[in-house]
Amino acid sequence: MGRKAGKYIKKLGQDSLPIVSFGIAFPLLFGALGIAICTLIDLPVEDIAMLGVLFASASYVLAPAVLESVVEEKAAVALSLTASLGVTLPFNLIIGIRLYYWVASFLTEGSVNGNTIAWAMLGGVLGVTLLAALPFSRLTGDSVTSA
Repeated sequence: MGRKAGKYIKKLGQDSLPIVSFGIAFPLLFGALGIAICTLIDLPVEDIAMLGVLFASASYVLAPAVLESVVEEKAAVALSLTASLGVTLPFNLIIGIRLYYWVASFLTEGSVNGNTIAWAMLGGVLGVTLLAALPFSRLTGDSVTSA
């Protein structure tokens, strides 16, 4: 599967920026969600970091399987495979695990109010999710008419 992802990412060329952006942004978003939830239920730092990693990695475990079963178009499956195994997995292995552990350590040390920051992180995740769910036409002010 990794070789397939590498083959697809080479074929994308200049269209790879959205795929790379998505493959990095969503693990960070879901990792923040996992860390915030675990901080609020007062888990130990190691558990918080591990669950942050697991939340962040859910996209590359689940997305290709779901898309393959739902979408018959091979291009969509290739894009999800490329984003998950070609971008997200290496990002999480190289940067993500250390980042999630650092954030978990920061939130659980006694010098900061980790719960306040965790609530702010949850609010940020909710805000980004709502913005992503809004139709693009509402953000630009364009109206969509049906034919």
